[in-house]
Amino acid sequence: MEGQCKIEFEKWMKPNPLEHGRYGQLITNTFDNMPLSFQWGVIVDFFDSVGIRIQIIVTTIDFRFKIDTYTLRVDFKTRTEAREKAIEKATQIFNQSENKVKEIL
Repeated sequence: MEGQCKIEFEKWMKPNPLEHGRYGQLITNTFDNMPLSFQWGVIVDFFDSVGIRIQIIVTTIDFRFKIDTYTLRVDFKTRTEAREKAIEKATQIFNQSENKVKEIL
């Protein structure tokens, strides 16, 4: 993630002490060092919270991703490759939508 998307994700990730107790900060501090397969659910939850829906589509021979109505027609050999590209595209969509909101205001 990059730009405003990364900033908002980090704010969203900040643990609520009442909800996570002393383990919340540990999770936040180690998140970037976890494999993508561990991070995936949290990233999807973040994008869900801002109205961007990500799906990984499994075909009989490869993987694709879909974000809302945007489907990339590129085949990936692994789920990890599809996830990485889905995160890149969702970040791009988020950052573009943030800029449009700022232009309106």
